[in-house]
Amino acid sequence: MKKIIGVILLFIPMLTGCLSATVEKGLQRAQQTGTPLFISQIALQHNQFMPVRIFWSNTSTKTIEHLLFSISFFNEEGQTIFHKQLEDHTGPYLPIKSAENPINRSWWFGDWYQEAMKCLLIDKIEIYFEDGSHETVEVKKQLNQMIADDVVTDCRK
Repeated sequence: MKKIIGVILLFIPMLTGCLSATVEKGLQRAQQTGTPLFISQIALQHNQFMPVRIFWSNTSTKTIEHLLFSISFFNEEGQTIFHKQLEDHTGPYLPIKSAENPINRSWWFGDWYQEAMKCLLIDKIEIYFEDGSHETVEVKKQLNQMIADDVVTDCRK
């Protein structure tokens, strides 16, 4: 039986302020295509204290107030366990050109953690901007523009 890897691969040296070439290339691609958000890392931790972490950048020209991630969780066989919406209200997040650090982190604590969770997929992201506007990003439709090349995008394989 094939094992599903829950932690998605990409190391970002946050302490030094350096970005990998893959992340730099992806950030530029997202900005050029007008994609409002770029995801550089997705991780599923196997503990109830912080099971989900997403590293992302605001590649829009507007300040983000908060985000709503719609996520599907899968077991080892690739079957859907459940869907969950995770909200990040810790903004504002400046556009990447104005931000001191281009990478933002969203993580969640929860009593919804299940031992059977082996991987996750982001289905869509709702972005709420400081000016009151709102944008919904269907991740599958904009995958090439918004996720780093070396991030596994389908954990069910």
